[in-house]
Amino acid sequence: MSRFPVDPAADRDPRTDEAETLTLALGVTGYARSHAGLAASADHVNHIKLPGRFTPEDLHRALRDFELLADTLRAHPEEMTQLLEAHAMKDAKAARAVAARLGISEESFEAEGGGIVWGVVVAVIVCDVFTGCFTGGFV
Repeated sequence: MSRFPVDPAADRDPRTDEAETLTLALGVTGYARSHAGLAASADHVNHIKLPGRFTPEDLHRALRDFELLADTLRAHPEEMTQLLEAHAMKDAKAARAVAARLGISEESFEAEGGGIVWGVVVAVIVCDVFTGCFTGGFV
């Protein structure tokens, strides 16, 4: 059984029904491991349907995410470097251990008025608007 049960109706935001919107796909690809002498790899991709409208509360949460992340980067540059490098090397266990030592998690961000998902959504949209790094040539 999944740790995160899927109930589409429970987390549905009516703002997404107002207009056709993009779906943001974020994930890690080529996550390799071996088991019983067999090599396997997996892609972990999450799809987030962007709302047709953003509320001031959405933007406030994103701003708070950025503030909390900036505070952590300033206060713990070595540990954050370790976290980023571990994730880039596909060592999720080490990356999560660093995050746990720093006390950063979705729950801790939510407790401080954020909820890192909004920060990610805004960062990806702004990155794409500025550089076309995701949709360049398609839209």
